[in-house]
Amino acid sequence: MVERSAEQAGGEDQVTVDLPFTAGYTARCVQGVNGAYSHHYNSTMFDVDFDTPNNVDDIIYAPSSGTVYVHESDPTHNFGRHINLDLNDGSYIVLGHMKDIFVSDGSEVAAGQILGYEGTTGYSTGDHVHVGRHSGDAARDAVYGTSLEGLAFNLVDETVGESLTSEATGDMTCDLSAGHYYSSLNSVNRWHPNGSLIKTPADAQVYLLEDGLTRYISGESAFWSRNYSFSEVALVDDDELACYGWGLDVAGSSEVQAVYQSGVVWLLIGQASDGTRQRWHVRSTGWQAVLKSWGITASTYNDLATKPSSGNVTSWPDSGYALFRDGSLVSEVSSSAVYFMSDGIAMPVESWDTFLLMGFGGRAVSEVDNGTVAAVMTRVGDCGTNTYCISHDDVATCGGSSGGEGTYDGEGGVPDSGLDTGYVPQQTDTGSDAPNGSLSVSWTTPGNVLASSIKLSGEYSSGGVAQGWRNYGEVTNAVSATNVFAAAKAGDSWRFSAEYTVGGNTSWSCLAPFPPGTVQGSATAVYNGQPLSVVATADPSSNGCGLTVTVPS
Repeated sequence: MVERSAEQAGGEDQVTVDLPFTAGYTARCVQGVNGAYSHHYNSTMFDVDFDTPNNVDDIIYAPSSGTVYVHESDPTHNFGRHINLDLNDGSYIVLGHMKDIFVSDGSEVAAGQILGYEGTTGYSTGDHVHVGRHSGDAARDAVYGTSLEGLAFNLVDETVGESLTSEATGDMTCDLSAGHYYSSLNSVNRWHPNGSLIKTPADAQVYLLEDGLTRYISGESAFWSRNYSFSEVALVDDDELACYGWGLDVAGSSEVQAVYQSGVVWLLIGQASDGTRQRWHVRSTGWQAVLKSWGITASTYNDLATKPSSGNVTSWPDSGYALFRDGSLVSEVSSSAVYFMSDGIAMPVESWDTFLLMGFGGRAVSEVDNGTVAAVMTRVGDCGTNTYCISHDDVATCGGSSGGEGTYDGEGGVPDSGLDTGYVPQQTDTGSDAPNGSLSVSWTTPGNVLASSIKLSGEYSSGGVAQGWRNYGEVTNAVSATNVFAAAKAGDSWRFSAEYTVGGNTSWSCLAPFPPGTVQGSATAVYNGQPLSVVATADPSSNGCGLTVTVPS
């Protein structure tokens, strides 16, 4: 949030914002106010530069709420690719020299929202972030703005070990070699409710959140056949992704269809041959909106098919009444509340800033008649009574806030069992047997030495089907890393590797050639409380060495 003090600075009211980094991120201020290198021009005089790594794409976050104007037409001159964040007071914050920008021109953002990658575009000799407050038209290139005094940050001066409120840019110590290191206090997103679709900027993998676990949607067929839309995918950073455990992949083609027979609308989930297929009775109240949340558009009953694409309606077991799909956004015509559907609960989002922080600003919200939400859903939250309300504290906390009923603690995750609840499972597993156990795998560095980074990657196999090699997360400044599969079952296996860095040197948990392989560090695995063996195994396509744990049949 932007704070304005009564203090005058250069004729301007002081504006206090956060650093454009996630909380705890530390960067040296390498050029400050009136810096001799390039901060002596009308458009740079009171600005500051923060150094960032040249070999890593670090994310830039909004230092305050406002409207963003994206400038990418001249990436080789001046501020290069940059964002002007309009504060709606006649001034804006410029964030310069960015490599990539992820937000749309003219869109609203909340403080802490992901904006893009830092970089070295424009007039720049290395990766850094240029930050300043300007007067002028934010829709124009920042080179036409006037640099203003009166910009301050909430931060920690790590060089002197002092937490500072409203530290003016003119009071900061900035220099290439003697500049102070400043740490961010910016509160960014760390949690999304079940039903969310998420991805990181670094790869194209899309995940579905269920039971607090990420389920990789493996392939276009798995995505499109379930009527998902990329417009519903929220951008998250690696730190948030690491807050979740790992569930089974959402794999293979499915089907979502609506059929009108004998005066009843049926929602059919899964193909006629699926062992986990389901049939849901769609109430007449809000039926179009319910189907729309599942990716089916219909104006009248005549727009619906009269029979399934294969089989008979009765081939799908009757599972009760259909709800709005988990992950959908719904609002009633006479209310400002926007509900996120999760685990059969209509959860209102506390504020517009919270909504934006979750990356939902570009998403469509389905508007329905008054009373429809309560008529369709089993439970409806209320922020006024602090019941099932998605608050800023929830989304800024890894795993969600653990407060009372007013915050998202799941209350067991789903409504009570029974067909009359209308609870709609959002996906089913590909294997014929239901998941029935928790598999926890940990790897520890040799001699428990502190590693600056431990990265886990691997390939999970279930029902004899390998689900593809991918990253499973990274921890920093740690001696061990753990991955949990909460829905493992007999016969499942995980072949994995731990890449760790100590003192700038990188190595791996098992060194080729295999056989025999050289195992480094120690690995442990537990399934439903029982220890399992972790063994060295060959890479199927080379003489590489990995580690494998298998759940006994």
